[in-house]
Amino acid sequence: MPAATILKETVNPFDEFPDVFPETKNLDLLLLRPGMDHRIQLKDPNLMISTRNLKLKYKFLLQLFEKLT
Repeated sequence: MPAATILKETVNPFDEFPDVFPETKNLDLLLLRPGMDHRIQLKDPNLMISTRNLKLKYKFLLQLFEKLT
């Protein structure tokens, strides 16, 4: 059998990397730090940008309806 197809015994990533997979999840968001918040400064901050709706081709529209139903 080629060496590439020989697999190790089952490796549990939770046991092998406990710092990556902690027992409890921390759901708190990081605090915002002054100077570290990234924003895009517009030339005209009062400019209202409207986003256009994307049009879906008819052939894909039928597939979308089938998937939604």
